[in-house]
Amino acid sequence: MQSVKANFTIYFVLFSFCIYITYLGNKETGMSYLLICALFFSACTIFNKSCFFKTEVLFYLFLCLLWCFSLISNQDSFRVSTILFTSLYVISYIAYMKCLALNKFSSENYIFFIRSIIIAYFIVLLVQQVCVLIDLPILNVSNYQVDTPWKLNSLSVEPSHASRIIGILMISHLFITEKMRGKKFTLMTYLRTDSVLTVALLWILLTNGSGTAFLILSLFIFRFLSIRNSVVFLLLIIIGAISVSGHESQAFERFFEFFKSALTMDKQQMIIADHSASVRVVPFLIAFDKLSLFSLNGFIGNGVDFTKGFMSLEFPGVKDDFTGGGMLSFALEYGWPLCLLFLYLTFKKMVILNEPVTIILWFIMVMLSGINTSLLWFSMFIFSTTKYFYNNSYD
Repeated sequence: MQSVKANFTIYFVLFSFCIYITYLGNKETGMSYLLICALFFSACTIFNKSCFFKTEVLFYLFLCLLWCFSLISNQDSFRVSTILFTSLYVISYIAYMKCLALNKFSSENYIFFIRSIIIAYFIVLLVQQVCVLIDLPILNVSNYQVDTPWKLNSLSVEPSHASRIIGILMISHLFITEKMRGKKFTLMTYLRTDSVLTVALLWILLTNGSGTAFLILSLFIFRFLSIRNSVVFLLLIIIGAISVSGHESQAFERFFEFFKSALTMDKQQMIIADHSASVRVVPFLIAFDKLSLFSLNGFIGNGVDFTKGFMSLEFPGVKDDFTGGGMLSFALEYGWPLCLLFLYLTFKKMVILNEPVTIILWFIMVMLSGINTSLLWFSMFIFSTTKYFYNNSYD
């Protein structure tokens, strides 16, 4: 009975992180009510698990410091709901990892789950594209803009989220499949292992209109060491993107221009090249300029929502209550020691040291994200599961 509950918890949590249903979510914030229910359910099961893992005590230490620093640094800005939400993510994660430790959820189950989610994304995106083509109401549409009709979200909050979710799931699928078969794949060998999955992956990333998709594809290619295969496939991506997107190939152009400007670290040029992509990078640079390591506020933080006071003023085109800045904003608000502890924990649980692509994805999904964003915790849950099966141990 315990194994059934554990497996249900794992499926329920992973499904809720991967799938956003518009009727079960907040259109303004993009928060999924289904995910909140799953997190509460997972958190409640923590009392039924006796397993203990090495870093668990550090997660409890993180929670204690989070509450203490928040109360000490700025009581006027203290907001219980924000701290409770972070605590819910952390406790749910601990309970989830305890479920995995029971060894009742197999790698075969995990592979089946990933495959099902990717194909579901493909089917929904295809239906959405047909709806746009024949001018019908779009199924499960979210964050849709009429001036970019082919930029579709499928089963996520927005197109860029779909690209990251699918990319991370595919990389996780690759690692576990290699581990199960006991060998490393070349790019073309892996793509031939499951033609349906390959078609679904490429269709989603090449036609959903998100510039983020090209970054994900680049990282996917980077994973394979064969330079010849990488170059050929990259050319196919470019040709395919232009062919299937037609006049919507601006997605690739935006990605290329933003990539060039990012190399210069010029904030204004990044904003001009692609405002949507710059939202994930420029606030990080702004927050870095504000960070103070040797002051009391630098140690215990400046209080909740400190970054709201300046971020919208220095980054044009965002709402007045915009925070941004990823983990550096977290360091500004809660102190750099707490931030370093969280970064250590996420690095420890997510990164596979002999797989460099996981380090890059850790930086993108954790360092550039806010602590209460579902994408950060989605990547944390997925890569922790991947690492668990990859190492075949519970550390």
